Amino acid sequence: MQITKPNKLPLLLICLLAATTSHLALNAYPAAWQNTPQKESKWLVAGGAIGGQAKPDGRASVNLCGITAAAGWRFTPRQELRLETGGWFASQSETYTLSIDTQPDTPIGATHQTIDYLMIPALLSYNHGIPLGKNSGWTLQAAAIAGILQIHTRYDARTSPGESHAGEPGLNFREKFSGTDTAPALGASLGIVRKLSGQLDINLSLRVLRIGETRFNWGGLDKFTTCIASVTAGWRL
Repeated sequence: MQITKPNKLPLLLICLLAATTSHLALNAYPAAWQNTPQKESKWLVAGGAIGGQAKPDGRASVNLCGITAAAGWRFTPRQELRLETGGWFASQSETYTLSIDTQPDTPIGATHQTIDYLMIPALLSYNHGIPLGKNSGWTLQAAAIAGILQIHTRYDARTSPGESHAGEPGLNFREKFSGTDTAPALGASLGIVRKLSGQLDINLSLRVLRIGETRFNWGGLDKFTTCIASVTAGWRL
């Protein structure tokens, strides 16, 4: 069985986007954090992009990319609760050969299997921030995350004929299924927040989530782990 290697380009692109956004923010607002402190709103909305990888147990890693949106409530100057959703996309392809038990060296077909994923998270996070210096505009932020992940899948398998055996033609068929399941999610994140003004900030973070088992009409997935980098902009209402 041959499994396609994951393409790391989406993760590299999200890191490049994060670095570019931070650089532009520093030049666009060079003295924003030096202004007289203003009373901040307790309510926040945020949105941005994510990129990373998911590693199912016993299977090859797949790339993730997508968007994220969140609403938050700051109940102390350093502590905040956020509710997050969005759409994460992934695709996995495998190609393997089929043979009969008595003659394993005689292939009777080659199957190309593709699984597309759409993951919709509903995550609640507790965020704790640690200012990096007095009036520096930088904050180190750690978070504990729990929630669920609704996973929509589209399964497509095509088998092309191989050599014939005993006068019989090789296999030739196609299967297509769609399935949905929901799994629990638990994890943590670490990031850096750049305050640009009393209302606007930029958040660069890396998170790790452990996702539970899922079952679909075409099969299922064991537990898997995601490692996701994100860049988001937050606006205090």
